[in-house]
Amino acid sequence: MTKTKDKTRHLKKRQLCMLQALREQKGLIARAAKAAGIARSQHYVWVKECEEYKQAYHDIVEFVLDEVESTAMDMITTGKNPVMTIFYLKTKGKHRGFVEKQEVEHSTGDLKSMRELIRDCEQHLTEGD
Repeated sequence: MTKTKDKTRHLKKRQLCMLQALREQKGLIARAAKAAGIARSQHYVWVKECEEYKQAYHDIVEFVLDEVESTAMDMITTGKNPVMTIFYLKTKGKHRGFVEKQEVEHSTGDLKSMRELIRDCEQHLTEGD
């Protein structure tokens, strides 16, 4: 076996070890890196440089998120956690009005119209004098 193939095989083995640790540690990178015996920064290098690793990591993150969402939904549907119900409504129910504060969007066009309105009012006041 060539040296390049050995290096590639060793790299894949380390990546698989990290991915397994990520699964076991629920996607927590620092814990997984420690368990896998690699530097945390190495994980970020692999995410940046290896599309296959990046996709596998993304799949783990999505799986963990699904599990947490499922747990949250169980808390909501059983009525055991009213705070979770409120949180869910504030995040997923915004479009139905479940917000603590109003979110106002404006554009520079609105500001320009406001400036023109102020100028018109000022002009009207000075002409009236």
